[in-house]
Amino acid sequence: AGTQIHFSIDGGIQVDGSLEATGTAAAPVRLVTLHDAPESEWFRGLIVPRSEANPSVRLTHCQIAGATIGLYADGGQVQMTHCLLDRCSRLALLASGNANVQMDHCQIDTARRVAVQGERKAMLQLQDCSIKQARSHAIIFKEVQQGSYLRRTVIDSCGGTGIYVRQGCEPSIEQCIVKNNRSDGIHSLENASPSIVNNTLSANGGAGIRLNDRWAAVIQGNQITGNSAGGIHAETSCAGLISENLIADNDQAGIYLRLACRPAITGNRILDNGGPGLLLQEGSQPESLANNQFAGNGQAALRNEAETTVDAAGNWWGTTEADQIAEMIQDHSDDPNWGQVNYEPWLEAAPAAPAASPMAADSARAL
Repeated sequence: AGTQIHFSIDGGIQVDGSLEATGTAAAPVRLVTLHDAPESEWFRGLIVPRSEANPSVRLTHCQIAGATIGLYADGGQVQMTHCLLDRCSRLALLASGNANVQMDHCQIDTARRVAVQGERKAMLQLQDCSIKQARSHAIIFKEVQQGSYLRRTVIDSCGGTGIYVRQGCEPSIEQCIVKNNRSDGIHSLENASPSIVNNTLSANGGAGIRLNDRWAAVIQGNQITGNSAGGIHAETSCAGLISENLIADNDQAGIYLRLACRPAITGNRILDNGGPGLLLQEGSQPESLANNQFAGNGQAALRNEAETTVDAAGNWWGTTEADQIAEMIQDHSDDPNWGQVNYEPWLEAAPAAPAASPMAADSARAL
């Protein structure tokens, strides 16, 4: 505890066997630049190569400040608890190959590019962490192993997307707070299918959640509010389930589907969004659409610009007056090129809001 190691510009530590560094909250172990000046000088960081020896690293109450890559694991086992990765010039953490990296109660501040990236079959598991003010994306999951996850983590004020998920991987994202990022809160593309459950996604400069390229998982129990490019934006053959979310006060559409997307949409509260509550375009049609609440959305509760007929029976439209409900639906009667919407019979009252899970409640308190 209290040890400090200073590195010159090409300095660093490569672990071919095992390394354990155990500090305390009051006296952390610190790996820093030669003059402890992370704003103006950098070193190589901590490197865990791929090898048959399966190297291992265990860090507790450690600080790595001013590294090019704070920790680069291309193999081995890494456990980090109560650590700080500060002002790294390229990445705070990079996990690739057959690395297994676990981070618990760690903080990543002011990464000059991406904060955390997992790729090429690495296992990447983060929980109870904080990532703030990365200049680019906070986290990239790229072809990571099944079982990778992000839990109870705050991602705040980053210069790109909060969480990027790519190349067919399926991490779970649970009980996180993703807010104030310049682009989307979560962006899934290239046949990736993250499960997104009980998170808070708010005040992001893009969409709260953006889905591309055959996403087919679950978005459930989230609070998706105040995002500039809408709540959920899905395109290109997305399916899956969108259920029991609060999608409210976003600047554009609450849910926007285009290019043959067919998710099931059930039990959501879609309220007070600047655009339509649900906007359908270019061959998109929900697999099912029931037990949702639509109220206060701009332009329309539901606009069906796709060519096919949509079954929207069994939803609450904020009123039981048939003429008022008809005014909230935009379909073939408004434009002959659009499909029809069948909305009868409708619910006679708003469905009960789903009980907030302990996970969601904890996320809300953390705001």
